[in-house]
Amino acid sequence: MHVDLDGSSTIDYRAQTRQLSRFCVDICNEQGWGIPFTQLTLHRAPEESAASAEPIVADILAPGD
Repeated sequence: MHVDLDGSSTIDYRAQTRQLSRFCVDICNEQGWGIPFTQLTLHRAPEESAASAEPIVADILAPGD
């Protein structure tokens, strides 16, 4: 997708970015295209005061994302 906006639209840049992202996700869902969400799960050793540690889940972006 390519979007050209003039300088007057910079006031709403964040809202427009979210709207464009939502539009892309909606189109992918309509077409049945899966969007991969790469994740990395880290497990920490329990601390002496904690019986178990919850895993940390972080989104990892591929180069260029």
